[in-house]
Amino acid sequence: MKQKFLLIIAMLMLAPTFCYAQASSNQNQQPAPPPAVAKKLGAYTIAPANPNTIIPGQIMVELKPGDTYSDAFIVENKSDSVKKITLYPADSVTVNGEINIKNNTDKQENIGKWTKFETNEITLQPREKKQVGFTITIPANAAFGNFKGGFNAVESPEIPKNQSGIFYSTRIVLMVKVKITDNPQHIPLRSEINLFTSVLSSATPYFWTSLGLFTLGIIYFIYGILREKKNKQKPQDINVQ
Repeated sequence: MKQKFLLIIAMLMLAPTFCYAQASSNQNQQPAPPPAVAKKLGAYTIAPANPNTIIPGQIMVELKPGDTYSDAFIVENKSDSVKKITLYPADSVTVNGEINIKNNTDKQENIGKWTKFETNEITLQPREKKQVGFTITIPANAAFGNFKGGFNAVESPEIPKNQSGIFYSTRIVLMVKVKITDNPQHIPLRSEINLFTSVLSSATPYFWTSLGLFTLGIIYFIYGILREKKNKQKPQDINVQ
């Protein structure tokens, strides 16, 4: 009986390890993009300078009408050639159920209109990255709701004079989500989290399963000790011949 009890305890104690290993394995097994796509997308990137803990690859903020929010994003040249990048904010538009980002020549009504960059053109040397600040100013009469848009980084090659043909430009978009509400909540940033909030923000079903099994194991272990101690204290029957 005692050996069976210890075996159950050992299994419950080891369960978190197996669950964590499974979670890590699932998180790391992400399919790699095709080489041609990776080469094209890897030329330059645009990303938040201060990633949040919810969707780190997007800028997310909640504001009241009349509020102003300032932050920054980073544009990085991952190629071996000089790149001239044009930057502009833009609204999103839904077409056939898909979200698309407007061009800089389109009429802007929210994010594209409310946002100002400290500069709209940068030149990046090979492997160089630069931080660009931005400010979002919400009008005092703005309606409550969720607004989506994007910060665009466009590379347009210089077209030689007296040369015709087809020339392509590349646009990469950093998604932006702004919620206007009378009770805005702070979106936690990675730079603000500690060990406890880090675990909670990145917790998966495997984590909660592991925690539940670990807690159950501790409770069962304590119960077993108390029960065994109680049994030892019971008076033994003495057979008198």
